[in-house]
Amino acid sequence: RFGWFINHGKQLWWLKKRFPEQFAQVTRVLMFPQYFGYLLTGSIGIEPTYVGCHGYLLDADGKNYSVVAKKLGVVDKLPPLPCRNTWESLGALKPEVARQTGLQPDCLVTMGVHDSNAALVPYFVKGFKSFAVQDSGTWIVTMSPRPKAAFAKGELGKEVFFNRSIYGQPVKTSIFRGGAEFDFYLTKVLRGKELPQDVNLDLLRQVVERREAFCLPTVDRGSGLFPQSVARLEGVDFIFRDAETAWCVVNLGLAVQGYYALRLAAGKDAKEIFIEGNVGRSNPVYRSVISSLFPKATVSFGSTGGAPYGAAILAAACAEGKRPEHLADRVQMQLQEVPKLQLAPKALRGYVDAFLNRVS
Repeated sequence: RFGWFINHGKQLWWLKKRFPEQFAQVTRVLMFPQYFGYLLTGSIGIEPTYVGCHGYLLDADGKNYSVVAKKLGVVDKLPPLPCRNTWESLGALKPEVARQTGLQPDCLVTMGVHDSNAALVPYFVKGFKSFAVQDSGTWIVTMSPRPKAAFAKGELGKEVFFNRSIYGQPVKTSIFRGGAEFDFYLTKVLRGKELPQDVNLDLLRQVVERREAFCLPTVDRGSGLFPQSVARLEGVDFIFRDAETAWCVVNLGLAVQGYYALRLAAGKDAKEIFIEGNVGRSNPVYRSVISSLFPKATVSFGSTGGAPYGAAILAAACAEGKRPEHLADRVQMQLQEVPKLQLAPKALRGYVDAFLNRVS
């Protein structure tokens, strides 16, 4: 099976096995953004975020190509290291591209950037140090810059890996299809009703303290942080007494997964946690429970504009010949702190432990 199209090391292996004669004729292997940059400029280059993301082509130290790249026989086909800065220009447009598009001949083309890493750019620029960002679309992606790339016991086999930031530093990352799970249960539970905008604290406290109703992963079995777990509901009679209760249990289950993802990526030490994307925005239970499970951290939600905004900051830095952090005074962030819930910490922790015991 080819699996998800997110691993360029696996893609190269598959192409080499499936089309050996054509693969033998390959002279150059480029990352996705730099391929389009090559078409536009005729120049070849490489930057850390894309070659360093979930593809196994870069060594853990970020300075050399990996054993995987060597065994695939592509080291001499990849652009030479070291990586260039992500905010640099790959070059100007080729004359024929300028003519065909109507763009100015001196229009600069950036190096390009990996989407998840682009979402971190505003936080780097504003000077945050010990932080984690959890962004959600179909996938809930949790990222935290770390001093070195190292896995803890039990993490191998789960969707936990290291990306590389725009500065080439390790970014520990965990992913699960929480957005897909959110949408799946949205149609089954609310059936067109409006999403609750507030936390029903009495109901949430009842679910947590009874510790008998659980919405467990994984809708897409084999993926995420609990790949061996089968999606199921426990305490069905209690869960389906009404739609509000069912939705509370669904979102509490998602919040436990989000908490676990943050623990994997950031450990216990993140001082700032930022929740972005549709799941956090549409789900007060989700963000409030996560805030309560990290009592020593400041948890905020909102939007910085995500990956597009980060890419725009890099483009501005490229155009002005500056480092991204030198644009800090022009970067705006719309964030709102998430208060801690008035729940007994021991009861909430007990619910989390009971949930994890069922899926581990």
